[in-house]
Amino acid sequence: MAQTEAEAEALSARTLDFVAPGEQQSEAGHEVAYSSDSSKGNYNGESYRDARPGGYVEYILMPGEQFKMGDSQLSVMCRFTTADKGRKASLYVDGTKIATITIPESVKNANNGFYNVEYPIPNNLATQNDGTVKPRFKVRLAATEGTLNPGLYGLRLMKDYDPTPHAYHFRASDWTTGDAQRIAASAITYDTENNIIHAKSRGNNNIALKLRHESLDYDIAAEQKYLVVRGTGLSTADTHSYLWWLNGVNHGTQVSPSLQKSITVGEQTQTLIAWDMTSSGLYSNFSGTRPSVCQGQTIFGLTSTNGDGSCQICDIDFVADIAHYEHIATAVKNVRNAAQTTTAYTLQGLPATMASRGIIIANGRKTHKH
Repeated sequence: MAQTEAEAEALSARTLDFVAPGEQQSEAGHEVAYSSDSSKGNYNGESYRDARPGGYVEYILMPGEQFKMGDSQLSVMCRFTTADKGRKASLYVDGTKIATITIPESVKNANNGFYNVEYPIPNNLATQNDGTVKPRFKVRLAATEGTLNPGLYGLRLMKDYDPTPHAYHFRASDWTTGDAQRIAASAITYDTENNIIHAKSRGNNNIALKLRHESLDYDIAAEQKYLVVRGTGLSTADTHSYLWWLNGVNHGTQVSPSLQKSITVGEQTQTLIAWDMTSSGLYSNFSGTRPSVCQGQTIFGLTSTNGDGSCQICDIDFVADIAHYEHIATAVKNVRNAAQTTTAYTLQGLPATMASRGIIIANGRKTHKH
């Protein structure tokens, strides 16, 4: 519930203008126009407007006089439902097509079939000749010949477009037990303030962790071919770390890491373990430039070096270059030790501020700040 509320607040903070299609007052306030065969209605508690094949719906969206472009990129967000699967349309801004849309059969984490999808507005369409933002945008959703126009359940003009909104970032609570016979869920706890997993289980490979793929929707860049784990109290001995499942693929094999070593983060010795996913034999569910890592379960096993079976997991990540990752994990902390008044840094080693976005290193640990 807290995550859903935070996502709603973040969506509201980025919204410059909003239309509720099918609702008279909202449509009138946005100068609605539509083809003669357009219709409106309500489905599963949400209002919509659609059109017959070849038809369209159109609204005027306004960013407001107070908005200044700066480094922000604008986008249009549409709300659809998978109940309209197979319907096709084109999205236009001021007469220029910015997207071709086909409603899929299913969408990860859709809410009762409803989902939002965002389309960036090219900068040359967003600004006037003097570089200032346009005061009005004419947004049209036009049905492709042969299909109905998808029902439009919401339309937003957005700021601060993020081209990788589902990019994976380590959040401790996203990982749980991958085998209750090896480690009970109750033996895994989370330090949410410092983004650390605390786990306790004796025996080889009994720190078995799994990404909660069912409720998540993460993707990575194709270049991020290494799965890395970093923490304390972890063994680097042979047969003490195995990758069993990767994105829903398992061939009955135990994949050994391609790298295991000790590194120093500040004054603390930590263990770095990495698998080259592309040579694991389990890579068949990765495709495209931004493959999903939530197609199915990812499970690995680690071994504690402590007598009570305890360990700490400070990071689980997907990276393109292990040497660069190691540099980030170690060098940035050393910068922090040289200037005790600053407690957080960007990946570039610069002090993080309240306005900083993206990956932040704090106390040698990585977090993601929106």
